[in-house]
Amino acid sequence: MGLFRMFRRGERSKQMVGRIADDPQIIGHNGAKYMVFRLNEMPEMELRLVMLPTTMKRHKGDRVEITWAPDKDGLAIVEAVSAAPDRDSVRRRNAEYLNSIQDRTSNDSH
Repeated sequence: MGLFRMFRRGERSKQMVGRIADDPQIIGHNGAKYMVFRLNEMPEMELRLVMLPTTMKRHKGDRVEITWAPDKDGLAIVEAVSAAPDRDSVRRRNAEYLNSIQDRTSNDSH
């Protein structure tokens, strides 16, 4: 989909990883539904994602990777959005879980 849009508009899509700044709003425009949101990393840019029946609702603070491109009206149209887990956070959570298991097994052996 992004490649088709690039040829149609003549602009390259951009990628960004960031956290959603506020709870996204769902709006209707010309018969389509859009999820409108901003990222903490680029608060001046309003991002719009066309909502499909399978599009997951995102929430404030979600870390996402987006592919987007500006349209002729100056809006940022999101072509793809996916979860982008924070690797450091996942490592810390896994280490804490492992430590809790080790603590339990060492306490059980005493």
